[in-house]
Amino acid sequence: MRGWNGGFHEKNRSRGCHRCVDGIRKLAAEAKSTAADPQVVLDAVIHALESPKPKTRYVMGTGAGQRKFLRMLPDRLRDRALLKAFGL
Repeated sequence: MRGWNGGFHEKNRSRGCHRCVDGIRKLAAEAKSTAADPQVVLDAVIHALESPKPKTRYVMGTGAGQRKFLRMLPDRLRDRALLKAFGL
């Protein structure tokens, strides 16, 4: 697989994959602005390592509550909501 500026991206753009790639780029840009503070992440990792019964998931950062809610939805409904949110 070549880089995003190489032939792979352009070749697959004609197959309709551009919607997926554009959605991933949008998600990555939003993730940068909503990422949790590194100290918060470190505290969660330390808690997980030291806890006798650590959680299976640690959700943190801006929008953590929304992500928790999305996990409760059935797969098809969650996928539909995410596609709509990304404008796909």
